[in-house]
Amino acid sequence: MLRLAFLLTMISSAGPIFAQNNQEIPDNHTQQQNKVFIFTQTYCPACIHAKQYMSEHKIEYVELDIETSPEALSAFERIKGRGVPLLIINKQMSYGFDPKFINAQLYQ
Repeated sequence: MLRLAFLLTMISSAGPIFAQNNQEIPDNHTQQQNKVFIFTQTYCPACIHAKQYMSEHKIEYVELDIETSPEALSAFERIKGRGVPLLIINKQMSYGFDPKFINAQLYQ
């Protein structure tokens, strides 16, 4: 299990901000070496869809289940999370399952 301080450092070292979700994927895209974090809960259908999408597209991610992990819940509260799924990619945050956000952050 990830330690809370390490987790917070990885997620918010430069202060996450909300992303603009209107970017498109360029034709000649390549995946960057970025950390993808997803805060989830077990009952959340959108969380399941987001994880399925990332698995199908071979996107590595760190799942932080706020229902089963006290450290994940504490990190979620410290960054003032307000719903799941909460994705953090390149220090950009997005609530809900949005493939355009995922692709815009990972592919250029």
